Amino acid sequence: ALPISRQGVITVVASGSPIREVREEIRRRIGRYAEVFVDCSFDILVERDEARIYERAMEGQIQNVVGVHLPYEPPPHPDVRVDSGEGDVETLAAQVFEGLFAHGFLSRTERDILLGRIEPAPVLPAAEGGGGADDGMSNAMDAVGVVEVTAPKKRAPAKKTTKATAKTAAKK
Repeated sequence: ALPISRQGVITVVASGSPIREVREEIRRRIGRYAEVFVDCSFDILVERDEARIYERAMEGQIQNVVGVHLPYEPPPHPDVRVDSGEGDVETLAAQVFEGLFAHGFLSRTERDILLGRIEPAPVLPAAEGGGGADDGMSNAMDAVGVVEVTAPKKRAPAKKTTKATAKTAAKK
């Protein structure tokens, strides 16, 4: 059986692998692949960390945390890069869709549908003269092989964070 990405099905991989070589092997195996690097400063990750993983790692309570104990190798040339510390979710999504369009992973129409600029055309069932889901028309979900979401890029200096500080920062 062929991998599902070769059967016209979108495959999304949220890759937390800190090792660039592992992510590059995924790219080689998949073929049509878009690497979206979602970057974020370590300080913001710590502020958002409701489970206190980074805080506990910096205090020595847990080990082998990427960005604290283990290095992260950022992609040298991702297809799209966004910084999740800059902007709201809608803005970041728009940046991703624009980047995928710029690199040929989305058509103009697909991009505009995803951005809510135009409504998608209804797909008629085959019995009503339409081709149904298999009419040869592309759709945005078939357009991208892989979207990669990666982990923090480097270790920040250890600093003490209290629960009160983390909660206050999370409200900002």
